[in-house]
Amino acid sequence: MKRLILVGVAFIATPLWIVSFGDTKSTLDSISGPILGNAASSEGGAKGARPALTSPNIIFFLADDLGYGDLRCFNAETDITAPVLDGLARNGVRFTDHYATATLCSASRRALLTGRWQSRLGEWAEPYGGTPNNDGIPADREPTVAMFLKQAGYATGCFGKWNIGGIDGVSRPGAHGFDTYLCVDHNTDYFYHRKYSHQTHLFDDGIGLYGPGGKTANLGGKYLPDVFGDAAIEFIEENKDGPFFIYLPWCVPHTPMQGPDDCLDTRENPPGKIIEGQHNRETFVEMVEYMDAKTGQILEVLHKYGLDDNTLILFASDNGGQVLGNCAPLRGHKHTLFEGGVRVPLIAYWPDGIKRSRVVEQPTIMMDVTATILDAAGAIATRELDGKSLLPWFDGRGKPEDRLFGWRQRIIDYGNQRNYLRAEACRFGNLKYVKETQPQAGNPVDFPFTEYLFDLSSDLGEQNNLAETNPEQLELMRRKSAEWRTESVNVDTPVFVNPFPDQYGSPTPEKIKTINTQYQKERVAPVSLKLEHRYRFESNASDSVGKKNGKPTPDAAPSEVPRFMADIPPGAVAGAPARSMEVGMSKGTRSSGITLPGGTLPSDSGSASLWLKPHTLDKGDYIVKVRDLKLLCEGNGALKVGHHGYTGLGSATVLPGDWIHVVLTWDASESLISYYVNGTMVASKRVDQPVQSPPLLVGNHGFADAANQYDGLLYDLQFYSGVLDALEVAELHKNPGSVATP
Repeated sequence: MKRLILVGVAFIATPLWIVSFGDTKSTLDSISGPILGNAASSEGGAKGARPALTSPNIIFFLADDLGYGDLRCFNAETDITAPVLDGLARNGVRFTDHYATATLCSASRRALLTGRWQSRLGEWAEPYGGTPNNDGIPADREPTVAMFLKQAGYATGCFGKWNIGGIDGVSRPGAHGFDTYLCVDHNTDYFYHRKYSHQTHLFDDGIGLYGPGGKTANLGGKYLPDVFGDAAIEFIEENKDGPFFIYLPWCVPHTPMQGPDDCLDTRENPPGKIIEGQHNRETFVEMVEYMDAKTGQILEVLHKYGLDDNTLILFASDNGGQVLGNCAPLRGHKHTLFEGGVRVPLIAYWPDGIKRSRVVEQPTIMMDVTATILDAAGAIATRELDGKSLLPWFDGRGKPEDRLFGWRQRIIDYGNQRNYLRAEACRFGNLKYVKETQPQAGNPVDFPFTEYLFDLSSDLGEQNNLAETNPEQLELMRRKSAEWRTESVNVDTPVFVNPFPDQYGSPTPEKIKTINTQYQKERVAPVSLKLEHRYRFESNASDSVGKKNGKPTPDAAPSEVPRFMADIPPGAVAGAPARSMEVGMSKGTRSSGITLPGGTLPSDSGSASLWLKPHTLDKGDYIVKVRDLKLLCEGNGALKVGHHGYTGLGSATVLPGDWIHVVLTWDASESLISYYVNGTMVASKRVDQPVQSPPLLVGNHGFADAANQYDGLLYDLQFYSGVLDALEVAELHKNPGSVATP
């Protein structure tokens, strides 16, 4: 009866977009739904002319431990009724060969959020064990997707299971670019949101993990899918003018097994005890069907505000299904490197961006979702990502290719201070290679192992081991596995180091010491490029309207630099420094601002760093310009990078009267110019002409009409001989005194 009620809720919540797979006829054949419509029933594609794809809203739903075969759109024999998700698949793009990067939650989410293999972070990021101090991924070293979207003008929200560790201001959602968040850090009771204590495990942008009060104060007894779903709905209503990005990592159907009707009165139970319902498939089904119904409620809100057509919906699972899940027709489940442990559903739905429904068999990986989100939003990542955008597959432009994916399974034995590389696997083309070891007591190195080789094109269930009969293919996949490790497992500069050696002796104590020393060095003073010029300003130019075009003077003597460094403002909102220069106090004057001609800047590639304190931020005011790429004001505190005809490439928000830090880098080999504001990249653009020591204009756009000139202070103009990277820029903003000396 309970399950029938839930199915009814799902049908009531989504009456016009219900789609069933298998032999059941779709209601979309006769009814055009408010969100899904019936565009997919026609091979003709989109309804009428395809609208311009401008700043779509994006929602990424992530299930927890859902099996590949739990949804009817992937397995017609499932016992789960999920009309909303099936409808999205029917009318969008269904990826049949999509993979998580790990067999368990935490590691996979690290890859998703950073867009990079979690193994690049180091051995601590691979297993479930977390990081040494549970500090999670530091945002200043490993930027994540919301940080890039925020710089592209998106409102960002995270509601669900964070599960990558974290401390406030360093690696929690707020540090990673989420404006609003309401999360649990780990697996908790679904109704009283606690783990192993009587205190709540929820945290949000107003309180810490266990703190009282805030938005989480009155949520006791509320089912977690409702907590997160309702928070997402509230976020949509507050940001309906868009664009917005929502990351909604559901907890379901992860343990504890608690259906929506399994709430028990805590007065009858010891504080902190997690009460489970029936630990069986029936409860699992109830949890998934409730998630589907809650997804439908969120989609209804999109329709209410007319946001359905230009909202990109993505749905996946973080890893293979748990033991109660259905991974058919695959072998294995969560915690194994067979297909059932790493192959997961992926659905994409976007009426404005997907011409017609498609089934894509191209192998894809979780970081592709990250790249797709950024590509759809027009956001720019500040570092190279490991994924590829899937947008070409949305409209049929995608081309099949053999991609190399790899996985590792590591187990940490804290009691014996050992960690074991339990299994490795890789896929290339249709071949799949798995190597499983069997750790043995008293044998720290030479564990026996078993090798598997499968041809997934004819053996999706991985039942026919070809390792002995196909030696050439086996050797090929051994080499491919080693190739993936070489390219994707960063053993030189990981963020996290596991102090316990594995059976191969890695990492050695010497390497741990070296890595930790380098890590601390990078954290304290990452800027290693040569500082070629540093400008100070004549004292009579400071605060002088009459001297608004004060002349910058390069520090010729290196001995003067330490004395000058003492004047650097400690941050973006510091008080006025002792030696700054007024620029452009009288608008409409050709001489306002300063111009450094070509040849002044370092030759070849280089970087410029400067501090500005705008008195006003009038629309159209120029701040910095090099070549045809300029940073200018949009009004209301918004800064925009434009190219040629004011084409917007990225934006940031600042306040008049505050110090802001601007970094400009140019890469001559790539003809690439990048802008950073307050430590974060705003835009990056390849220009038409080679970038060779270009003139730099500050508060002056170089034309006779000087009406739109920067009005404010300029301070601490520095030029470097090479391209500062994102980490160096962030550190320079955070700690201006850490720069290298000439």
